[in-house]
Amino acid sequence: MQSNSTYKSYRQILLEKQGKGLPEYEVTELLKQVLPQLAALHTQGLAHGAISLDTLVLHQADRLSMLLEVPSNQFDLSKDVLDLGVSIAQLLTAQPPELLVDPYGKWQWEEFVVVSDQFGEFLNHTLSNDFGTRYANANEMLPVLGITSENYPLPTSINYSSNYSLSPEIDPPTKTSQLTPWQWTGIGIGAGLLLLLASFGVSKLSSPQQQLIGESPNSNGTSTPTPI
Repeated sequence: MQSNSTYKSYRQILLEKQGKGLPEYEVTELLKQVLPQLAALHTQGLAHGAISLDTLVLHQADRLSMLLEVPSNQFDLSKDVLDLGVSIAQLLTAQPPELLVDPYGKWQWEEFVVVSDQFGEFLNHTLSNDFGTRYANANEMLPVLGITSENYPLPTSINYSSNYSLSPEIDPPTKTSQLTPWQWTGIGIGAGLLLLLASFGVSKLSSPQQQLIGESPNSNGTSTPTPI
């Protein structure tokens, strides 16, 4: 990651600790800030695809942790969970991943650091090689750490790449209003009345006008019609 005074990667933070890992409470707070971001992405069925100590960063101004935006079109959500677990194990132990797993693929991070039983169980589920044991996505991890939308609101504007976006600037399609049956009935009656009135007016205009004829007597006593 390029040097940026706005953000600091957790790899750099760990280097500054000079061989000491982060305490459990600090790692837990990192997860509580990052997991809602990842869960918002996983809800769309998309994976971050590049979670590491380089893409986990700390915003210097407000001291909030977040995932660095990266271009990705990955869909392996469980791999995101594993990558996040590996990063957390590194932060706790200050050890590289190759020293945290034995030749048989079993994670042995607990040999380097002591954490609470609850957090240890959480991390082991995150690192599990058994797909049935490992969390399937970030949404499954939220309640384990007590993360809710009330105390850690889900982000509404995270643009990860040009391939996908969580930006709310694009308004959802406006629903067209639907009329109820009684409203359609009223419209039908009104339209019928208008047609009836229109038909009556046309018939009055098109019917031949009656001529008014008066009678005036002539000299022989008969009446001669005289037009008025």
